[in-house]
Amino acid sequence: MAGHLAQEAPALLTAARGSAPPLIVLNGASSPASEIEEECSRTFEVFGDTSMDAALDAVRAKGLFAGDALHGAPQRTVDEIRGVLRHAAVRLLIEDVASTDDLEESAAPLVDHYIGWLAHLVAAHNNTAPRWNGETPHVISRDHPYREDWPGASATGTVVVECERDRLLGTPATREAILGFLFRA
Repeated sequence: MAGHLAQEAPALLTAARGSAPPLIVLNGASSPASEIEEECSRTFEVFGDTSMDAALDAVRAKGLFAGDALHGAPQRTVDEIRGVLRHAAVRLLIEDVASTDDLEESAAPLVDHYIGWLAHLVAAHNNTAPRWNGETPHVISRDHPYREDWPGASATGTVVVECERDRLLGTPATREAILGFLFRA
């Protein structure tokens, strides 16, 4: 789930030493803007009342789920969603907590949980950068849906391991695929 974040490391190494190291990715995937919008919709449903429908419509109206917004100003999208969730969390907790300070403090972990996941999805959406032009062996389970070339890499070698997604790391074929690539490299 962090292949798109991990590509920062080979990009930095390429800039520092002039040669592009490989990046081995396991069941990696990008995150389309539609998935981010759907996840926000599911998150807003957790807060449970109809006012969240209007809040989601307002976020949509600002164009915050558009690819350009997610690429050009990803923090704006995250900050806007954080504000909506913080307001909703405080509203939900208002009956249980005595003071406003307590409300903000109680709401923060709940909001941070959802915002962390949203930020992860936005980063996955933006995995076309940085480009480091190294090779990417992509080891995937048989049911993994993402089989495209890895963004930012010069070449992607996809290896399908005959196992379920949750067994990929413990399967000997995964180890063999990774070691085979390292020995060739």
